[in-house]
Order: sequence, then C-alpha cells, then structure tokens
Amino acid sequence: EAPLLKKEEPPKETKNPGLTIDTSQDLEGLDDDDDNMIVPITPRTAKGLTPHPAKRNSTPGLSAIPKWLSQDDDEESGGTAEPPVTPVGRDELALRRHRFFSDLLVAAQAATEHRVRFDPLGPSVAGQENLSPAAELNTLLTRLENVTSRLEQTVASTDSPKTLSHSNSSTQVNFSPTLSVSAGGGMSSQAFQDIISGPLTSYLTLSSQLGGEVAAHAKLVSEAFQTQLQYLQLAECRTVPSQAEQGQLLQPTSLKIQAIQELREKNRTSQYFNHLSAISESIPALGWVTISPAPAPYIKEMNDAGQFYTNRVLKDWKQKDQRHVDWVKAWVETLTELQGFVKQHHTTGLVWAKTGAAGLKKVTSDMQTHKNPNLRTGPAPFKAPVSVGAPAAAPVKAPPSNKPPVFARDGKKWLVEHQRGNKSLVVEGAEMNNVVYMYGCFDSTLTVKGKINSIFLDSCRKSAIVFDSLVSSVEFVNCQSVQMQVLGKVPTISIDKTDGCQIYLSPESMQVEIVSSKSSEMNVMVPKANGDFAEFPIPEQYKTTVSSTGLSTVVVESKG
Repeated sequence: EAPLLKKEEPPKETKNPGLTIDTSQDLEGLDDDDDNMIVPITPRTAKGLTPHPAKRNSTPGLSAIPKWLSQDDDEESGGTAEPPVTPVGRDELALRRHRFFSDLLVAAQAATEHRVRFDPLGPSVAGQENLSPAAELNTLLTRLENVTSRLEQTVASTDSPKTLSHSNSSTQVNFSPTLSVSAGGGMSSQAFQDIISGPLTSYLTLSSQLGGEVAAHAKLVSEAFQTQLQYLQLAECRTVPSQAEQGQLLQPTSLKIQAIQELREKNRTSQYFNHLSAISESIPALGWVTISPAPAPYIKEMNDAGQFYTNRVLKDWKQKDQRHVDWVKAWVETLTELQGFVKQHHTTGLVWAKTGAAGLKKVTSDMQTHKNPNLRTGPAPFKAPVSVGAPAAAPVKAPPSNKPPVFARDGKKWLVEHQRGNKSLVVEGAEMNNVVYMYGCFDSTLTVKGKINSIFLDSCRKSAIVFDSLVSSVEFVNCQSVQMQVLGKVPTISIDKTDGCQIYLSPESMQVEIVSSKSSEMNVMVPKANGDFAEFPIPEQYKTTVSSTGLSTVVVESKG
C-alpha cells in the first residue's frame, strides 16, 4: 500500500495568528507510530483569559477555555462526540473553538466601547461644544450684568421728579401744589415699600379671600399705607415743615385712619366685627411720624392694643377656617415689620432731608470773644432761665363720644353700648350660647339673669356687671373703675389694660382663674362664713433675678 503522505505539501495558512503548525518533522514513520503524527501547536492565550494548568489528556490550544465550555461538559450534557483523534480533526476543533472565543471577545469589547453614558445635563448636540459648569456660571453672570446695565440706564432716563398718586385710590392725594416727590426714593422709602410688597400684600390677599367688610376694610388700609409712603418720600426731599404745614401734610393719612375706624363702627353686627376691631385698634400705628424721640415703642403699643381682638379671631376661627389664622399672622407681621423699619431708619423720629450749613448764622471776628476783648469786659449775655417743666403725662384714651345708647339683641349677641347713668339695665331670657358685649358705658350697671357663654366689657368707666353663671369667662379691656359680682360660678376672669377693678366672688367660684396684664388696682373680694368679704389685692410688683438656669420671678410684698 502507498503511504498516507507521499508528497510533501506546503504548510497551510491559518487565519488565526495565534496558532502555529510545525511541519518540519519527518513524517515517514507515521505508519509505525501514530503518536509521532501529532502536530505541536503553540497556542496564544486569548485576551482577558488566564491560562489554566495543563491537564492530562487535554487538547492542545484549549488551555485558556473556561471550564463551563470544556469538552467533558459537552459530552455530559449530550453534545456531539469529539471527532476521531487525527491530526486534521484536532486542528479543526482547536481552530473552530479558538475562532469562536476570539469573535466573542471582539464582540464584547465592541459593546463596551459603544456603551451609552448618561449625562444629567441632557443629550449633547452635534457640532456644539459642551460647556463646563464654571463656563456656564460665567455666561449667566455676563447676562445678569447686561440686564443690570439696562435697568440702570432705564432708571437714569426716568430720573425727572414727578408727583406720585396711588392708582388703586379713587382720589388722588396732593400734598401741596408746590411740592413734588421723586420717583426713585431713598433707602427709607424703599424699605417701606418692602413692607407693602411683603406682609401687607399677604394681608390684602387674604382679606380679599374673606370678602365682605374685611375686604373693604383692607382697601382702606392699603390706601393709608400708600399715603404714608408718599409722606416718607416727601420727607426725603425737603426740610422739616412748620407746625401748620405739617398738619396739612398729615391730613390725608389722618382721613384714611378715620375712615377705617368709622367702617368698624358701622358694622358692629357683622360676623367679622373682631377682624374690623383688630385693624381699627392698631391702625393708629401709622401716626408714628408725629412721635419723638422714640416712635418704635409707640407702634408696639398699638400692636398690643389690637391683640385682644386678634386673639378672639383666633379663638373663633382656628378650628373653622385656616385663612383667618393666616390673616391674623399677616397683619401682626405687618406691624412688626413696621416697628423694625422705624427702629432702623427713624430711631429718634421721622428723619427729614438735611440742609447742611446753609441755614447756620455766620460768626464774624468781632463776635468772637477771644478776638474781641470788649466782649469779655461787657455784661454777660442774657440767659433765659431754665424752666423745669412737669414730666409729660402718659396719653390717656379719650372717653367715648356722646353717641346714642344701644340696648339690643343681634342673634346670639346682646349689645349694650354708650349707656350714661343707667343703673337698671337687665338682660333676661338669654340662652347658654349667648354673649353680652358692653361698650363705652359710663356710670351704668348691667344685670344678666341666667347662665350664658361669656361677657365682655370694653372701654367702660365707673360701670358694674352682675351675673349668675358663665360657661366661659368675663373679660375687661381698656376699662376704668369697674366692678363685677358673680352669684353663681365663673371659670375665668381676664383683665387687660384696666385701672381699678373690684371682683366679688361667690362660694361656688372659689376655683376661678384670674389672668391680668398691664392693669392696676385690682382687688378680689372673697366671701367669709359670716357673709362678709375679705379683700385681697392682685400683685402688681415683681422681682426678677438671674440664675444659672434662667430667670426667676417672685411677687414683691408691700410692707408699708
């Protein structure tokens, strides 16, 4: 028989550079020993794979193949059997497997290179260079500077003085035909405008949502603030006016405040009467422009004056409508901001424009003592005697004007107002949810029969109240020389800004709670076993000490 390989053939070229077939050996003895026919192959380890140690009976060139694709696993899983052990079969199997894993690695690498990166700033636009955060910030700053330059040019072009008028008001306010207010304004007027655009705007918005008398009241408040803004702008561009001229300039603000208070008096039966009262009691804070040398505390006093009614608004509407709570907060914040504004810009009073040294009298050499010896030998100049005047008395609230008396029932309210010298006022047939409101009475006595909800005495003088029992409380506000007597039971007695209050308790009211603030001359009459009363004064003087844990306040007993 002819030998298997008689003619020497040139070596075959392989597409895989990792395999090298060595055919330099002598192949004439292939018939005698088949083992000598095995062609040695020098494998090249595929990229990313670590060669495993060579095992016995392992196929050359497959040392880098993972175990999960080994020949043994193929046979166990029912795959095709390995071709016959021949040099050609082994070479083809090794080439196919190596080519397969090479293509697999190339595909994996290509997928990795084409992976999409997520950019939080959005997709990039072709042909446009992506800016860094620092470059974007510089661009924004440049645009902002350009806008600022345009605004400055606009303000400069409108620098001519003009007369201001409030567009929301039906009547234009002119201070004087010869005066004009600059449109720009100084730091003071700008800070006041911040109050108008801030908490006051919130108050106006909430008032319009509530509607009714509250919205109409808020419109007058807005006009009052706009009028004061014009007054502040006027003060920035002129000197202090005379007393008569100043009264004329303040007349628009005074008329606005008067209109606000009159609207409250016309709507005493409104369900929003407490809202109107809170504004009417505190709106005189705009009169700080006439207070010197400390106008800021005056605003605080006016804010406290309306606190009684704001507390009643919170009490009545807190569980019903949150808008009323926000309304109270907005108004209180407006007055608080106004107080801070005055404290910062007008600490000792309204600041008018300065005139420098133009108004000073020039002192010549003959008027100077060290240059004119005759002035030293002559009589001393006249000096006016220093007058020590009495200290300024605290402002006392004027008594209520002589208005027609009122004694009527409006739903759940009993209104007793402007009574003079009437000692026989009696409320009968009242129900447990009724409220008695006594206002502006002088030298009068009111008797309430039956058990009702609460009683309020506001701005009464030398008046008395006698009642059986109450569900809630009896309150005294801005009263002078008043008395009360309970025949049954009362849970709470509240006294605020009252001078002179005599309280007569019954045996059933010994557990009463008395809350007082800014009041004086308060006495409690406690019944004795013999029917007489024992008098106990409510403390008015306190001593406060500072300790490591804070402040400690105790009552100071009078030993005189």
